[in-house]
Amino acid sequence: MQKLSFNNAGLQQLLQAYYLLSDEELRQEALLIETDFRQWLIKHFIFSEQQLEDLFAINETFIEEFSEEFAFFFKNRLPVSLFKEEPIDQRLSEPGRGKLYRNEKVSTQTYSPSLGLSSTETLSLSIQYLY
Repeated sequence: MQKLSFNNAGLQQLLQAYYLLSDEELRQEALLIETDFRQWLIKHFIFSEQQLEDLFAINETFIEEFSEEFAFFFKNRLPVSLFKEEPIDQRLSEPGRGKLYRNEKVSTQTYSPSLGLSSTETLSLSIQYLY
């Protein structure tokens, strides 16, 4: 598989392809995600030099916790999304500018007498610039 753009469209394309695999193949790939999430990302997505620097500068605890969540959603074929803000001014994306990374898991339960109880979970990662 060729590398994809690091945005939500690229992530959805990647997930769509992987979610067609067998449970065992998906479990093996999830293990790679948990083992070295940064390298898994680099293997699948196109990054600029600055994005690679940013990726390796992210707090280790944040990466580990997100990779565990992502691997769980991945191997269970659950929805995952990526919101990556583009800088409004190119100078704001230069080294030394702050970014905010947010890992958000949302659980929703619905009930209807005719449809019964249902639960859904979604995972999202957002990357925003601090202006």
